[in-house]
Amino acid sequence: MARTLLCLQIKGVQCMKQILILGGAGELGRRLARRLVTRFASVSVVLAGRRSEPLEGVAKALCAEAPDRVRTRLVDAADPKSVARALSDIDLLVTAAPIAAHVDTIASACVEVGVDAVDSHADPRAWAAWRDHRLALQRVGRRCIAQAGLHPGLSPPVVRAAAAGFDAGARLVIAMAMYERNTSTSSLLEIVDIMGTSELKTYENGRWGDAGWSFPQIEFGPRMGRRTCFPLFLDELEGLPEDLRLGSLAAYIAGYNWFSDYLVSPVVPLLYRLRPGLGRAAAARTIAWTLRRFRPVKRDGCEVVAEAEGTVDGRPARARILIGADDTWGLTATALLACVEQIHEGRVAPGVHRMGDTVPPEPLLDLLSSEGVDVRVTRSRPQEKASA
Repeated sequence: MARTLLCLQIKGVQCMKQILILGGAGELGRRLARRLVTRFASVSVVLAGRRSEPLEGVAKALCAEAPDRVRTRLVDAADPKSVARALSDIDLLVTAAPIAAHVDTIASACVEVGVDAVDSHADPRAWAAWRDHRLALQRVGRRCIAQAGLHPGLSPPVVRAAAAGFDAGARLVIAMAMYERNTSTSSLLEIVDIMGTSELKTYENGRWGDAGWSFPQIEFGPRMGRRTCFPLFLDELEGLPEDLRLGSLAAYIAGYNWFSDYLVSPVVPLLYRLRPGLGRAAAARTIAWTLRRFRPVKRDGCEVVAEAEGTVDGRPARARILIGADDTWGLTATALLACVEQIHEGRVAPGVHRMGDTVPPEPLLDLLSSEGVDVRVTRSRPQEKASA
C-alpha cells in the first residue's frame, strides 16, 4: 500500500513529517512529544497507546503549543496488524513504554511498512530483537537506534567527551545517581531487570574482569551529593577502552537508600539465578515504597558524572563532566531527541545501531544544555612551558 507521506531525501537530510510515540501518554512519552513539536516546526506527533483517555489529555495540552500538529492513535503493541496499521503513514517510531516483550512485533512492522525507529528499552530482549532484524532493515533502507535514552545510551558519549585529548593510558570512571520519590512500580521493572542480570566488571590491564566488592564513595553534584556506588557492567561500554586507548574504565551506579541497597538489591540477583524475572514485581513494589519512605538526597533528579585522569602531551591532566537534571524523565527525553536528530539529519546508515555508537559527544552536550540540562565541563590541562 502506498504511504500517505513519503520520506524524502533532500540534500542528505531525512525529512520527517510524522513521528509516532508508542507510550505517548506516559511520563517519558509526553516529555518527548513536547520537545519534538518545539524542535521540529514542520513535524506532526502521533501519541499512541492502548487507552484513548490519557492520550487525549496529553494531546489537548500540547495542541495549545502546537495547533494541528498533535494527534492520537490507539495501538496494541502485541498485535502485528494493529502496529502495522498505526505505522502506515509514519516516518519515525519512538518507543517510550516498557514493552520489550513486543519489540519483535514492532521491529517486524517497521520492516514491513518501511519506518525508522528509536528504541528506549534497556531490556536485553529489545536489543536482541532489533539485531535480529538488522539485515531486513538494511534491505529496505531503514534504520533503528536502540538502547537509547539515559540508561543505556548516555554513558558512551559522555565517556568519549571526558577522554578527549588524553594520552593513552588514562583512567576513567563514570557514575550515575537518580532519585525520584514518586517513581511508579511499572517504571522500576527495568531497573530490577538490570539488578538481576548485570555483571559486576571493570576494565583494567587490557581486559574486563570481576570488579569484586568495590563500593566507592563518589562525589556527584548539588542534587545527589556524595553517594556510595556499586560497580555495574554496561555492554555499551565494552569496546570503548580499546577505541579510546584507556588504561582503565569503570562504571558505577548509586544506590537508592539503605533499605533498598542492603535488603533488596542483593536478593534480586540471587532470585534471577533461580529463574529470570523471579520476584521482579515484588522487588519493584518494594523499591517504590522505599523511595517514598526514605530520602538520602538533597533533591530529586538525576546526575551523571565522568572523571578522567591521565596525561596530555606527557603532563598530568584531569577532566570532569557533570550532567544534572531535576527531571529524570526530561533528561531521558532529551537523550532520545538527540537520536531523533541524528536520523532527521541523515547521519545514520540503514541497519541497527546503539545510541552509544551513534550520537557524537559534543553535539549531545550542546543539545542537553540548550534543553535546560545542567552541563558542567571542567578540564585541568597542563600549562605550556615558559619559553627560555
